[in-house]
Amino acid sequence: MKRVIVESLKDKVEKELKSYIERTEDNKLPTEEQLATQLGVSRQTIREALANLTQKGYIAKRKGKGNYILKSVLKTKMRVDLSQDFATIIDSLGLEPSQKRTFIQERSGNEELAKRLDLDPNEPLLDFRWDYYADGQLAIQGYVSIPKKLFAKIPEDDMVYGKENVQIDSLYTNHCSQDVSHNIIKVSATINSVTSQAFGLDPRTILMFWDETFYNYLDQPIGVCDIFFNPNILQMSMVSTHEQIFR
Repeated sequence: MKRVIVESLKDKVEKELKSYIERTEDNKLPTEEQLATQLGVSRQTIREALANLTQKGYIAKRKGKGNYILKSVLKTKMRVDLSQDFATIIDSLGLEPSQKRTFIQERSGNEELAKRLDLDPNEPLLDFRWDYYADGQLAIQGYVSIPKKLFAKIPEDDMVYGKENVQIDSLYTNHCSQDVSHNIIKVSATINSVTSQAFGLDPRTILMFWDETFYNYLDQPIGVCDIFFNPNILQMSMVSTHEQIFR
């Protein structure tokens, strides 16, 4: 049974305002009082919704002058500062997302991984591959390594269609006795001939690469993931506001 998500009034108002700023030809929003009257809600609800839209970069607030609409941000796709749910990002491009998780192997003896996970090199790891597809074409490939001791049993391979939110850290939620507190991502570029060929690219193609480490609430590393992106489908972006850069 799927979890039922109840949308709050603030979220509904935020959606209404985002829809409005996408449609309008103006570069400035009406006043808070005017918006509250138009939508039939309190000014406090309007303020909360506007604060969220400002945080996401869609509008810029200038004291004494009002809220300005940033069309350049509205046009920006694949924003990893808003979401790292790859199925949602693929769906936002108008492409049909699907994803497949495959168990690869059990292994030990990798000193680099053992160091990253604060393990003895002889402790076994389970390796998985997580493939994301866009209209049936491989868009993202992730290689996940998690200590075997965290699993009660090896999960079966899985395939998910549509934009259902099934992220890589669901391995912990569904199959381990761990909850992910946070991830640390290091972004770089690399050549990986195997993945490039899986993408249908020249083996020498330079790929954007995420080196990701998962942590639990005790701040202990509980897994790593190497993620590669198909440059013919995905070109990730990020929006930074003036306040974020110069604060």
